[in-house]
Amino acid sequence: MADETDFIDLYGKLRLEPSCSLAEFKQAYRRHVAAWHPDRRRGSRADTLAAARLQRLTAQYSAAMEFHRRHGRLPGAVAPPRVTVVPEASTDAAVYDGSDVPSYASGASESSDRNGSFEETPLRAWRTRWLWLAALVIVAVIAWSLIPVGGSDDEDMSAAETTVSTTATP
Repeated sequence: MADETDFIDLYGKLRLEPSCSLAEFKQAYRRHVAAWHPDRRRGSRADTLAAARLQRLTAQYSAAMEFHRRHGRLPGAVAPPRVTVVPEASTDAAVYDGSDVPSYASGASESSDRNGSFEETPLRAWRTRWLWLAALVIVAVIAWSLIPVGGSDDEDMSAAETTVSTTATP
């Protein structure tokens, strides 16, 4: 397992620098596999040695390709600089709008563009939806509390008359 992650050894075998491109890395690996393949050394003691070297090389290569798949670069290579995309309208610096006091635009809340209109961020959109939902629930609770609990007087009278009339008929 430790041999699989010995990338310095792998670069030494392939005669490459860690800053090489992926295409150069793959080409050197294929060239090395072609040279050390056991079929080329059949019938000699070097056959078993070549098979062992090729297995170790393949394990190291697989670990390097897994590293490349996860991190987007070969092991030992310098990581590319991270690029952050900042919308044009949102900055963390002071924005002078012509008044005596500068206004501060923030990326986390609302930001204003050159026309003075506001763009809505996802956080602000969710906050707005929750406020509307809370207002709707409050209105529903108030409306429900205004409905009388016992019902109307007309319904009580008609129910009492039918009860009396059925008991008095026998």
